[in-house]
Amino acid sequence: MLQNILKQVPFSDIGNVESLFPFVGGTEIENFENNQKSSIGKYQLLRLLGKGGMGIVFLAWDQERCQEVALKMLKSNTSEPGYEELLRLAREIKALSTLKHKNIVEFYEAGEVQYKNIKLPCFSMEYIKNGKPLHYFLEYPNSIEWTIGIIKQVAYAFAYAHQKNILHRDIKPSNIVLDSSENPKVLDFGLAKILGETESFRPTQEKYLSGSPQYISPEQYKTPLNLTMLNSDPCFTRL
Repeated sequence: MLQNILKQVPFSDIGNVESLFPFVGGTEIENFENNQKSSIGKYQLLRLLGKGGMGIVFLAWDQERCQEVALKMLKSNTSEPGYEELLRLAREIKALSTLKHKNIVEFYEAGEVQYKNIKLPCFSMEYIKNGKPLHYFLEYPNSIEWTIGIIKQVAYAFAYAHQKNILHRDIKPSNIVLDSSENPKVLDFGLAKILGETESFRPTQEKYLSGSPQYISPEQYKTPLNLTMLNSDPCFTRL
């Protein structure tokens, strides 16, 4: 199912879609939502890293790579994931697998696993060990030089993505993680837009607001520019 959806994405420089799916299998995942150690094919789940509206991310050990990875999958439910969810995950996989940049989290591979007779699409990516989101550093004073350095690296990452016709559309401090050497990495391309995509591959309809309301640009609102954020802070105060 996910392979077929990926083929709809208007991207020609990624090669054979099937090459993204080396670990498609039918391994049962027992109690993974309860954060108990389980195996998914070649992956050993170590701990839960986080949950979002659509996905769940685990720290896992890749027994072939002999390294820790972040494993993201759609949340389990009583039924197969919906077409909308699959499209969104396929878009993220397609975007990440196309981008190779030192300041963008690295994509490894994608596939499907079996959980309680439900097929759950998933993919593995770089785990940023000892990483901290950018907003952690914004709580403390930083030098002008340090700030400029971070801005430049993040700007280079987005410029590279734009050259590949990919728009992130959810830029915010929590989606920029600094590694142990304080090098920024952009992650979470779940709302990405691929320029040139067909109407059939557009899970986030344009009539709906894309991104996090606290951080989107004012022109994305159909309101006057005298805006306040959802937490009542003045706009543009979380830079």
